[in-house]
Amino acid sequence: MLDWIAKFFDSISSVRSAAKALGAVFLVLWLWQPVSKKFASTGFPDNYAVLFLTVGAFSASYLVLAFLEFCWLSIKSKLVSLRAKETKQSEFKRIIKKSLPHLKLPELRILRELLASDMRMDIHREGIGWLLRSRWISQVHQLSATEFIFQLNPVVRALFVDYERNQYEEMVDRTVAQLTEEQQKFLDLFWQDTLIYGTQSSQTLMPYGIYHAGDNLVVSLGLSKSISNRDGHFQEQFSLNDYVCSQLQSQVYRSPPVRHEVELDLAYVQGSGATGGGASGAS
Repeated sequence: MLDWIAKFFDSISSVRSAAKALGAVFLVLWLWQPVSKKFASTGFPDNYAVLFLTVGAFSASYLVLAFLEFCWLSIKSKLVSLRAKETKQSEFKRIIKKSLPHLKLPELRILRELLASDMRMDIHREGIGWLLRSRWISQVHQLSATEFIFQLNPVVRALFVDYERNQYEEMVDRTVAQLTEEQQKFLDLFWQDTLIYGTQSSQTLMPYGIYHAGDNLVVSLGLSKSISNRDGHFQEQFSLNDYVCSQLQSQVYRSPPVRHEVELDLAYVQGSGATGGGASGAS
């Protein structure tokens, strides 16, 4: 019997078989005492105890090792798949970042429209084809032969939002660094304790050049603008956003603004077409 066991261990020729044998040895050592007592109480010879214990321990070691190997291969496969997915996504992001500055206006318009929500669009609309082929957008639902509901790829959405924000901040920084005299006079309204023109309370006309410069800042600085009609008087509200406010505060005025919104009465703006007769002139 011992010769058989010796031949069995002599057959070990690989790391895997050695691991099985090592596991079997540990199991034999661990179980030998209780198993031998059990066999002795039933009258089985010790040689049979060694045989059954060795075969059983080797079988258990084989099953445990096979299970661990299966688990490792499954984990390894998932890790490889995850790395491949991350590599593919990283390459996709690189292509998006590289392509964004070179997009044509029709493609940019589509992306901006889809930022808010999924939208209904014609498949033949300019820019749709390239965005679809590039996997920047996808079809959600077909409504007719040529119309589909489109959605923006989440990866594209995040990168496009960052791109638009960076473009906007660069534009604001350039504008703040190159403010004209009339632009700054308009922006002074946000820092003045009392509005000196352009309102009914001031009774003074705002020079058209200053108003026009401020109106242009809606684009170059991203000022918010809204229009209302109060008893036949047209009012325009201009508002600073947080980024513009911080840049003007740090680069131009060195102090916080008195107000974040300025409301102008167009009856007190020269050349607005709504100038009333009660305002005093301004040069």
